[in-house]
Amino acid sequence: MAEQKSIFKLLKSFAGVAVLFIVPLTASYFAVYLTEKISIFKKRSEISIMAAEIVDNIHARTIYSKNMGAASITGVLNPNVKDIVQGKLPYDDPSVLGVQDVILKENNAEAVYLLNKNGIVVSYSDVAPISLTGQNFSFRPYFIQAMLGRQSIFAAQGISSKIRGIYISTPIYSEKRSDSEIIGVVVVKDSINGLEDMLRKYEDPVFMVSPHGVVFATNRTEYLYKVAGKLNDTRKNRLASLRRFGAAFDQDAEELGAVLDGQDITLGGEKYLVKTHPIDWNDMEGRWQIAYLVNMK
Repeated sequence: MAEQKSIFKLLKSFAGVAVLFIVPLTASYFAVYLTEKISIFKKRSEISIMAAEIVDNIHARTIYSKNMGAASITGVLNPNVKDIVQGKLPYDDPSVLGVQDVILKENNAEAVYLLNKNGIVVSYSDVAPISLTGQNFSFRPYFIQAMLGRQSIFAAQGISSKIRGIYISTPIYSEKRSDSEIIGVVVVKDSINGLEDMLRKYEDPVFMVSPHGVVFATNRTEYLYKVAGKLNDTRKNRLASLRRFGAAFDQDAEELGAVLDGQDITLGGEKYLVKTHPIDWNDMEGRWQIAYLVNMK
């Protein structure tokens, strides 16, 4: 009996000592865990704000830009523009080129051109000494959308220039009313450089991702044209057939190494929190998005 009491006292002593150590350790672990959770929550809130800020900036430079406004007014009001797309003036008529050149110079655009209802370029102005007059772009989504009465933004590599650009398109109407017949399309091409310069102001990785999962613009050039998700031959051939990304998918296309669906990812051996935000461009091939990444360290 005495021996049992002795053992019981010894166990109580051990229990007391264990409590002295375990309680602080548990509290310490919980404090660290809580601190990490608070830090991650704070980061998620910050990148959500950053992603929304970037998209607002992109909208201001594209769908709500001066170039969209100038193109819209031209398509509704200018009589010479209406005449040339209906074949009443010759290709590249000086009176129309003058209108295009104003948009080109005052808004720092790269190219301004008009397409008739068949998708043929009837008047073309460019900062470079090239002309696309006579070419057919009826396959381009920006033409199809505008002929349906929708203003849209189309991001792609130029078929002739081989340079990435932002194509702004809007309808040309037969009368000075937006409810009249659509007879052609105004297109303004902007450089991608302004958008990428804006992205470079952010220290964290930022991707502008196409509906097809292609990184089309970024502040990390090593990820340009890489594809989110799995890239098999079928998908590669599909991307090449779009005639949207130049020769990027002819031979050396690469996977990004992650899926950009808003979930956290591992990229280049580092873990990142991810926030995606949609871009409202009316692209008939799907919705563009911004993916903002922040290292979890």
